[in-house]
Amino acid sequence: MTATSPNQWYSIVRAYGLDDCSKYEEVKHTKLEDYKNTGDSISLAKIADAKFTIVSIEDSDFDDHGTVTPGVKIITKETFFFDSKPYNKLHTTRVAIVNRLKNQKLRDDLKKNPNGLGPLVCRLVPAHKGGKAYFDLLESA
Repeated sequence: MTATSPNQWYSIVRAYGLDDCSKYEEVKHTKLEDYKNTGDSISLAKIADAKFTIVSIEDSDFDDHGTVTPGVKIITKETFFFDSKPYNKLHTTRVAIVNRLKNQKLRDDLKKNPNGLGPLVCRLVPAHKGGKAYFDLLESA
């Protein structure tokens, strides 16, 4: 049925019971920000040069539509605030860091050490002999 005048539209609306607005919830205007993903970790890059102590490590690979990149989650003694929310889990897919933290002996030793591993800091390591600069974990004084 096609309406050609306001009266016909009103008749169609009434015929289908659509004039009773109490049947519908109010649709509130939202922003894209309302739908952002809130995970349990933040990127290691977000804490910049802050010192931290690793107490545990979890595998956490990143899946980008079927392309899987190895990654880890680092659980820290310290709590970092981002967007006014506290986090003590940091995630990264930085190759040098992931390769180091996937080491099983390091993980086993970490489980035995109640003090954790640190303090550490994530820094950009300069390139050597034509290579590329890369991020790695370094001991902090």
